[in-house]
Amino acid sequence: MQRRHAAASDAAGGGWEKSDAPSIEALEAPPVKRPAVPPLRRGARGLKGKKARRPRDPNFEPGGPPLAAVVVFALLAFGVLGYHLYCHHYVPDALPISSVVANDLHGIHDLLTAGAAGVFLLDGDRAVVVEAAERLAKLLPQIHPLAECRAAIGDAVRAPSDGDRAHGGLPAEVAAAARASWACLPGAFDAASFDRELAFEAWRVGNVTDEKLARRPKVADRASLGACRPSSWDRACSFWVSLHALAARADAKGLQDAFLDSTTKLLAGGATQCAACTNHFRLLATPPHGKLFHPFLFDAVHHDLAYCANVQCSRATQHIVPLADCARNDRPCQTPGMEAEKRDIYAFRQWIKSRKHVSAWDTYVVLHNLVTDGLLSGDVKRFECADRAYDALPAFLTPDAPRKPRVKAGGGVAGSLPPGVALPGARLLIDTHVHNADLTLGIDYGFPAMFPNLNKSWSMADFRGATTSSRFEGAEIQAILMTLEKKNASSQAEIVAEARFYQAVADASGRKGATTVRGFVGGVDLEAGAAPVAALKASFPGLLGVRQGLWHQPPSFFRDPDVVAALRGVGALGLPFDALVAASQLDDLRALAAAAPNCTFNLNHLGYPPLANATGMASWAAALRRLAELENVYCKLSGLPQTFAAPGWTAADFVPAVRVALDAFSTARLNYAGNWFVLEAFPADPASAGSAYGPMLDAVDDALGALGVYGADRDRVYAGTAMELYGL
Repeated sequence: MQRRHAAASDAAGGGWEKSDAPSIEALEAPPVKRPAVPPLRRGARGLKGKKARRPRDPNFEPGGPPLAAVVVFALLAFGVLGYHLYCHHYVPDALPISSVVANDLHGIHDLLTAGAAGVFLLDGDRAVVVEAAERLAKLLPQIHPLAECRAAIGDAVRAPSDGDRAHGGLPAEVAAAARASWACLPGAFDAASFDRELAFEAWRVGNVTDEKLARRPKVADRASLGACRPSSWDRACSFWVSLHALAARADAKGLQDAFLDSTTKLLAGGATQCAACTNHFRLLATPPHGKLFHPFLFDAVHHDLAYCANVQCSRATQHIVPLADCARNDRPCQTPGMEAEKRDIYAFRQWIKSRKHVSAWDTYVVLHNLVTDGLLSGDVKRFECADRAYDALPAFLTPDAPRKPRVKAGGGVAGSLPPGVALPGARLLIDTHVHNADLTLGIDYGFPAMFPNLNKSWSMADFRGATTSSRFEGAEIQAILMTLEKKNASSQAEIVAEARFYQAVADASGRKGATTVRGFVGGVDLEAGAAPVAALKASFPGLLGVRQGLWHQPPSFFRDPDVVAALRGVGALGLPFDALVAASQLDDLRALAAAAPNCTFNLNHLGYPPLANATGMASWAAALRRLAELENVYCKLSGLPQTFAAPGWTAADFVPAVRVALDAFSTARLNYAGNWFVLEAFPADPASAGSAYGPMLDAVDDALGALGVYGADRDRVYAGTAMELYGL
């Protein structure tokens, strides 16, 4: 918003809206013209001026002040008084964030109720913010800064009262969490705690008139507040204070992704009830690369100027329209100030894309700094850096969440982001199942017969092109190459030829613009024993494990003493075994894994769950849980498009299988795998010319998010398990 004007002050960094206060220069009277002084001329005795008689100046009277000064003073006094009376918007000296007290957290209530109302969303889209409010309500018992509030909100969410259930526009759990978030504070807040009792209570949700009446609640007892006491925008101040305090605890508890996902949707849907600041907030991330907001929050909105509480809000709305136009369309802005704001917006988007480890604290500090960049008060104009704000947050807000050492920025941050927020580098994802093929090697691959449309050579250059269509674009995606099935699985010559090919690919990887290959899983013929595997390992340093397709083997194979001995030998070499079996063979694989406990098994493609067959899914789930009882068995989160067995799959189709896998193995033994290039035979949209990899990865990511897998747990699935399993 406008950098030259002030916003309502709050101690956590100011309000969401910027003012258009008249400058002193605009109120000054025009200068009075005076007679020209005769020019100096050089004479024989130096510089001298021609003596001129000074005429009488009507603005100066004997014995009184200049009339011009009187006029300027009167205009200033009248203008300032009129402005404050009209806009009821004053920027007092704000207290620093270190002055936060528990009652300053009253805005958590409105974040739930006003956020769930989605006042700037179309009716059909409000379900998204209602769901976000439900998720936040369920997070609060873990991330609320106050222990008494965590307990009270937890009890309320588990057992909503009849009154909580009476609000048809709001889920009972949300109404209960909101009510408890007021009552648990030292001030024991309720509707009567606000001037004219115009708080945004749960019963207002869905009633447009009542929603508007509660757009600017004011705490009646100012002495009960700390950092927000001098603020004219109680909700905005409390939002910032609450978001910072909640973010600190969410980071400490590993719940930062869930917290960011829910709160940013609520804010982008209109929790502030300020049209201009809501649009400004939406500008900070745009699809397809913005990872904070659901794409619909940018376009499916309506603009109701009746929500503006004063002329300052209306002028801010007039400012945001041209800013949105130049920022979204990457065209020159109308003013240098807008151009600077656009650069900040672009820098923030780039920073969000480049995050390796999510930090809710850093994210909200940067958002706070961007939104309140034009404040006049020295106490609230930027925190200078995330670290300074972090250190200033009162310790009572995070008593049982130790503050972890923070990373300092080495070379500064792009754009005008705070110097204490480091660019930590790209997020790491290790794909443990990437196929390559070279049809010129004379290897009799099985895939051309199974997938005729894939009958060509496939390289890492092709893989890199496939990965750019995902929301993970900009992340560091590394690969582990996976052996392909061959028509003659016992051919040692073909196993060695493929290993030589994969080793060369790995050796050439990691160069500028190329995907890093961490190593490869080679072929094995278990009936030939472990000796060929030992020779393979000695010849190819990139060998990380071995695999054999067992999906066509009879039950007797899994109990063959020679096969068991071979796998024990593989385990003795420190190599894991990638197991490719059908759903009906999971119990057979369990018997084999139990017989070779020193060998680590990595189940490929979740054992092919029959996603379209409810009866088959139940049988598969039971067998998978039995297999997971063995601690030497891991599972690849892969092959889901294949198991769906039809085009048109979505994240919702994957959730049932992912839920069972998470329940059985936990994130400690799950590892992500894409099954590229075989994946290309199972696109989400057959009419699309693009790769299926991006939509698949996004769908898997959405499925994990829907099941509450965030932060360190998600990083474990995407990289940590692979590093442990394959000894990276």
